[in-house]
Amino acid sequence: MEIPNWQVTRTLGSLKRHTLSKKVMALVIGAASLVSVSATAQDGETIYNQRCAVCHSIGGGRMAGPDLKDVNARYPEQWLIAFTQSAKRMVDAGDAQAKKLLDEYKIMMPDQNLSTEEVKVVLAYIKSKSSPSTAAAPAAADQKPKERSLADASVEDTAAGRSLFTGDKRFSNGGVSCISCHAANHPDIGFGGGKLARDLTDSYSRMKDGVKAITASPPFPSMAMAYRDHPLTDGEVFQVAAFLKQTSEGKSAESAPSSLPYFALGGIGGFGVVLLLLNFVWSKRKTLSTKQTIYERQTKST
Repeated sequence: MEIPNWQVTRTLGSLKRHTLSKKVMALVIGAASLVSVSATAQDGETIYNQRCAVCHSIGGGRMAGPDLKDVNARYPEQWLIAFTQSAKRMVDAGDAQAKKLLDEYKIMMPDQNLSTEEVKVVLAYIKSKSSPSTAAAPAAADQKPKERSLADASVEDTAAGRSLFTGDKRFSNGGVSCISCHAANHPDIGFGGGKLARDLTDSYSRMKDGVKAITASPPFPSMAMAYRDHPLTDGEVFQVAAFLKQTSEGKSAESAPSSLPYFALGGIGGFGVVLLLLNFVWSKRKTLSTKQTIYERQTKST
């Protein structure tokens, strides 16, 4: 039986299309695999330094957030992934561990726009830094200079920090003063400061040296945007943190006068001034109408 030419042509065309579609599919699968490999091969240390090191250490003690050494052993991996991606969602859902961390550290961990694979490589990096094999002290030549502790802050550091906080002294890179948004109950600060953000009176008591990390690399969107092009110098970070340490630990929060009496006295004084002005203006008022004045003048002339 002879097969018509048109049928042969259509069959060959179909085979070519089928072969081409298989090649295209293979290319798509290959590209997707490359993307997946790239995502999972991301450097966990880089992500950690960019996203986590601001508030956490690995074996360096508590900062704004908990020390992450051996965190892999303390919590299940799936819990850590979910908490890293959105701590707020877990708190809102009533997760007991998430609520416990919020109660202890008094600060909500910002949501992290990280994929599951990215969180896993970060956790792998934390695990590698937590293992005993990495705990040995590095050679002296490789050691970084020891970071200055707030316990060593001088009176001059604290005074400079107060001036930077209140705006009496400008930040080197032109950043907005802290008092624009934050309050701090201190005898040297008039009415306390702004109310747009959290009161920082007890910030050091809550976060310890984590105050420096938050000030240097703020994880909060509005604060990060405000200082993105106007970063604080290391010296300014230290001085502001020293001032907040004094505010938290000293007796300033207890001895600082309340602003309420000042507002009350100011209101009473202002009200008195207004009454005096009204009395003065009222005494100069016209007691008679213009027609009455004209009438009396004409009556006297007759």
